[in-house]
Amino acid sequence: FITYRKRKIFTGEQSLSSLIPVMQKHKDSKFIFPCSDLLKNKKNIALEASGLNYTKAQMYKVCCSDLSNLSEVKYDVLVFFSPTGIKSLIENFPDFVQGDTRLAVFGPTTIKSVEDNGLRIDISAPSKQAPSMLMALDQYIKSSKNLFAHKKLAIFCTGGIRCEKASALFHANGIEDVYQLEGGILNYFEKSSSTDKW
Repeated sequence: FITYRKRKIFTGEQSLSSLIPVMQKHKDSKFIFPCSDLLKNKKNIALEASGLNYTKAQMYKVCCSDLSNLSEVKYDVLVFFSPTGIKSLIENFPDFVQGDTRLAVFGPTTIKSVEDNGLRIDISAPSKQAPSMLMALDQYIKSSKNLFAHKKLAIFCTGGIRCEKASALFHANGIEDVYQLEGGILNYFEKSSSTDKW
């Protein structure tokens, strides 16, 4: 934890359950659990069982961006880190047919959301072999180099950071014709006078 204005701020490793033992060392303290509107009314079994005195505080609202103007763009791989991403896909493209598009999915709740919507999971993390999405993608690229050979690859994400990491993975695996949207979609929309340039 770090101390901030007489408050202790705790951060976990990958999940809330990894944080609970640290919090229990301070069991006489009161805790604020920052969360989204989606988690505000959901019970967390591990936190409930811990006996800690905590209050949930909704700090942000999750909403889907309107991406319907991208309906004619076709993707080789889509990467999802939360069920909200799947919800956005279905809301924006209700007639989405997966076909050859590979879905990379992170976390059990996102995996469940993909399965609940009748979609196919091609790449998943975390696992023993790939504890991170980066490792899962790296393994997939290594085993599927022929899919990317002789293709120009365009990579984009929300803010540009994940694009840089993905581009580096392709380069490290000998796939050189890779381009990324600098600064991500947010930067593109900010600098573009029109959003219909896809």
